[in-house]
Amino acid sequence: MNREPGHPSRGSLDKPYWFYRAQRDFPDAMYFNGILSAFVASVEFDAPVDKGDLTGALSQWSRCQRRSGSFDEWYPFEGSYVATGFSLACVVLTLILAENDPAWRHWVSDEKTRVYSTVKRAVAALAKRSDVYCENQRAIAAAAVRAAAVLYGRQDWEGIAVGMQAELLAHQTPEGWFPEYGGFDVGYSSVLLDYLAISDWLQRDDEIRRAAEKLMRLLVNHVRPDGATGGPLYSRGTEYLLPFGLLYFARLGSASASTILERHTAGNHRVSLAAMDDRYFVEYGYSWALAVALGQGRIHVDPGQAWIDVTSEVISEPYVRVLDHGRWRTWLSPSHGAGFVSQHEEGFRVRDYGALVLLSNRVLTLQTPAVLLAEDRDGLESQLTAVSYRGAASPLRWGMVPFRVINYLIGMLRLPPAWLARAAKSAFVLGRGGRTDMHVTRQISWGDDAVAVVYRFPREAAAATIAIGGTHRLRHVPSAHFWANDRLPEGVGLYRIPKDGVASYTLSAAGVATDLEPVC
Repeated sequence: MNREPGHPSRGSLDKPYWFYRAQRDFPDAMYFNGILSAFVASVEFDAPVDKGDLTGALSQWSRCQRRSGSFDEWYPFEGSYVATGFSLACVVLTLILAENDPAWRHWVSDEKTRVYSTVKRAVAALAKRSDVYCENQRAIAAAAVRAAAVLYGRQDWEGIAVGMQAELLAHQTPEGWFPEYGGFDVGYSSVLLDYLAISDWLQRDDEIRRAAEKLMRLLVNHVRPDGATGGPLYSRGTEYLLPFGLLYFARLGSASASTILERHTAGNHRVSLAAMDDRYFVEYGYSWALAVALGQGRIHVDPGQAWIDVTSEVISEPYVRVLDHGRWRTWLSPSHGAGFVSQHEEGFRVRDYGALVLLSNRVLTLQTPAVLLAEDRDGLESQLTAVSYRGAASPLRWGMVPFRVINYLIGMLRLPPAWLARAAKSAFVLGRGGRTDMHVTRQISWGDDAVAVVYRFPREAAAATIAIGGTHRLRHVPSAHFWANDRLPEGVGLYRIPKDGVASYTLSAAGVATDLEPVC
């Protein structure tokens, strides 16, 4: 945060914009999530952040709002739904918490009035949107609007929040997850739980609690014994669990929430806030800030009655299958190339998220929906179709110039930005690379202490290069990347596919073992 008194950017949390200046030509509103963290750090840990700093932050937030009421995240005039909802939620929650603190009450009375028009326009912008790819964003928007309704006593805004919430809950699947680009993702499920908890804290709602419990009962099975969770088996590849929602629902009596927290914190492979880069440290720090506020009694939880019970449904085709093979417990994702993580009863784990194939000037991924051909208790066989791997694409470079021209034309002519947002997501996130005619079979066999993997490639792949043991993701999701404080297993790397097209290797506690020819 820029804490320099008198500086025109005092309060800005987006250092690439206000300090490095030439790195970005617009402010990223997601950095304003840090307002909430800065407030909690000030009141609970005596951090050197004063009222003037937060006044500056609120001024900077208001200043970067577009005429439409929305805010930008990735490019100018984006009109980002998530940046609008996220930043609004963190700003309004900061004011609600500060209003309940006698030392900050006078400050809040002034700031509420000063940012009212910004909040009003942001609520209106969120109310106009329903084309949401990711349900965590709808949960954020609903909670943000409800928080604004509580802060300003606006019943009409509460009505908007109720409508958003109803639409959100209607998208919950029978298995319990909420779609994130059409699939189940663990990390973003925890973001969604945070905002279900915020909505319930602001106004108790049994429908929210039922939805949260159904989701948490699913998540219990996706926190592995070593504390790890998520990864490329899931729709967005995230591997973190944000704490606030789980802590909140555990306080209310959810055994599922308590079990998730116990497993996650007891292991040594969880992704902490410290493992994230500075952007996501600021963006997701709100969850730890709210967890501190909960622990210190600033967020009051009164269970009042027995916790909600829900009936679990039997799902014939879960998004990620949890299987037992002898001494192994396995998490396997048919939607993502039959990629898997297997945990051995002795504590070690092996993983295979699907290979990359380097063929001529193309990079192909096999992390595509698998067609299961055969399965028994010792293994399975599937067929995969290779697609071009967009994650290996180069940055825009000179393509940034026409992209920026389009950005500013949209802004100056006040054109609807939705079509560009859809095109940008397709190009930069969804990884919709071109399909190929390359069909590959893959066999997985679980032994006592090792897992054997065999690929059978067509003739045109002979002498191509296969990358074994990596952690690539078909979709480019920035929050899924973090500092992993462990080394890659021995044997992970590039190998030559033999002339007969059969590439085999085994995974064990010792790493990857193969007779394939290594490629330096």
